[in-house]
Amino acid sequence: MMRRQERAFSVAEILVASAILTGLGVMAAGWMIGAWDAWATVTTQSDLRTRMQQALSRMATELRDTTRAGAGSPPNVAIPPAPGNTMLTFYLPADLDGNGLITDVSGNTEWNIALPVQFVYLPNTRQLQRIAGGAIQVIANDVAAVAFADRTIDPQLNLDEVRMTLTLQQTTAQRRTLSATAAASVKLRN
Repeated sequence: MMRRQERAFSVAEILVASAILTGLGVMAAGWMIGAWDAWATVTTQSDLRTRMQQALSRMATELRDTTRAGAGSPPNVAIPPAPGNTMLTFYLPADLDGNGLITDVSGNTEWNIALPVQFVYLPNTRQLQRIAGGAIQVIANDVAAVAFADRTIDPQLNLDEVRMTLTLQQTTAQRRTLSATAAASVKLRN
């Protein structure tokens, strides 16, 4: 009868196999950490851009209803000189005489000067806020910088134009600081 010879793994073979598997595991873990870091970076950057564009769009929509100055209107948009140009004050049209229109009997726009609206950057909270009538709304968080400009700050702008520049900044879990900056110009009513 023939006997079959069984062969077992030696300790050296087991150690070599373990070392190879450990090396492959370390490489796989390194690749996964790198992939996770790249995913977190792309996701955070995309989120910053989206929130920044939403904030600029929201402010631009409201500013399009305001004006520089016109008959029967206050000097409307007010921006402090640089470097304090991190806030903007304006008034919105309103139906003050109750006729269902935002114009008076003479055809002039009725401005709600009793309720100024402000966009204000607060560096200590890293927020851009909208303040009107004591009500505070946060327009954006993670704000690193804000600048408003009109013709008095940037002579290249038209008289009826305001530029808003916004920078958002956030640190990922991997301690990578990311930022996104954009600017938008708004043409006012007149």
